[in-house]
Amino acid sequence: MSSSAPPVAAPTPPRPTRLVVVAAAGALTLMLTFVGVFLAAFHDPRPNRIPVAVVGTADEASTLQSRVDGLGMGTIHAVAVGSPDEARTEVLSQSVQAAVVPGVDPTEVLVAQAASPIETQTLQLMLGKAVGPISVQDVRPLPAGDSKGLATIFIAFGLTTASLAFGSGLSLLGRRARLPVLLGALAGLSVVGGLGVALIADLWVGALTGAFWQLAGLAALLVLAVAATMTGLGRLGGPIGLALGVLVVLLFGLSSAGGPLGYLMLPDFFRTISQALPTGAAVTAIRHAVYFDTAHIAQPVLVLEAWAVGGVVALAAGPRVRRALARKGR
Repeated sequence: MSSSAPPVAAPTPPRPTRLVVVAAAGALTLMLTFVGVFLAAFHDPRPNRIPVAVVGTADEASTLQSRVDGLGMGTIHAVAVGSPDEARTEVLSQSVQAAVVPGVDPTEVLVAQAASPIETQTLQLMLGKAVGPISVQDVRPLPAGDSKGLATIFIAFGLTTASLAFGSGLSLLGRRARLPVLLGALAGLSVVGGLGVALIADLWVGALTGAFWQLAGLAALLVLAVAATMTGLGRLGGPIGLALGVLVVLLFGLSSAGGPLGYLMLPDFFRTISQALPTGAAVTAIRHAVYFDTAHIAQPVLVLEAWAVGGVVALAAGPRVRRALARKGR
């Protein structure tokens, strides 16, 4: 009587091999996700409902909007204003990105290069095709120290990346640290980082000048918003919380900020989330503080404050929440 031999179990890969496979899979997922998200955001930049003032009636504004949108180069949102002076004020306050003043030959177009050179040039091209010959007046040009408008972007991107790394490390290395110690570390980094950025950008390089304390405060607020968020998510959710923070704050935060294009040149999804995330809000706040006399700065500042407060709350409540969840899971 013969008996069949028991099936032989497949050998378990050695632990180092598993770690290499997991690391490779994680790296592949991360790189493809980053490439996919950034390509989705930047592969076909064009104006996306960019506000433009038109000196004239609502019907005239609607007619211009139809002409521009019909070009297939992007879309605008045209609003009627009563006078050239009002149009200029709207551009300088960044309520609109450009203004059209008809009735002169050639038609006058008011722009502000400081808002975004690429966006401004694209608008000029579209409006010229829609109304014919135009005369462009730059009511807020970029200074020689920031001739391409990139200083604000690199400051925000650099602070976001460094603060994310610090917050992640703090959540891992400071697990047993007391809350006052963690809060002190976050506050100290924010204050020193903000002052350091202002000293470099204003007094040393001369890229962003004339708003030292506003720049220092906004830079500090961005550092606190990102670092506190990452520390809080790490304390609250461990590795999963940190992964969520990297996905939202870094991946979607950087891609939706718009880079040199400006977020108004991005597709709907990225445009919608841009000003609700720390990096996009910081780019707008710093740019408006330095170049537009702090016009419409309240909303991005509130966004940064909300992220900072949320991060601190998560940091304070994280250990208690995790202990409560652990007890329920028993």
